[in-house]
Amino acid sequence: MSREKKLNIISFLLALLFTYAGTSKLLDVQKFQVELGQSPLVSFIAIPLSYIVPATELILSVMVFVLPLRTVGLYLSFGLMIIFTTYIIIIMNYSYHIPCSCGGILGKLGWRTHFLFNAAFVLISLYGIILSEQPKTRLLNNTASAKS
Repeated sequence: MSREKKLNIISFLLALLFTYAGTSKLLDVQKFQVELGQSPLVSFIAIPLSYIVPATELILSVMVFVLPLRTVGLYLSFGLMIIFTTYIIIIMNYSYHIPCSCGGILGKLGWRTHFLFNAAFVLISLYGIILSEQPKTRLLNNTASAKS
């Protein structure tokens, strides 16, 4: 499979995830705010986060498809998934019962399953970054070889 086809599949998966998650949070923003408010980590900023997170997810879902922004979108997707995954690790290890504030079907996953799901998307994003940077590396190597 070509590098470009792999990048398109990765972009599609990330866009699907972020569009679904962001839209489902915005469709029931009050529930999302309540769930964020129950988290000991983010309760003090639950209201702003209830708009910032879904907006960020929706922006990223577009960025991974716009070619000039795709690499930046992949880096930001990777960063956001690292943040979400770190949050899950903290909740799993230091909190008793905190409802998942993810929207739709994702909110119904257990914390361990959600961790694995997020970890998979961390790896998918990382692979996308590697693929998107690959031609630049080859170009730089070819340029350096030509100068030698």
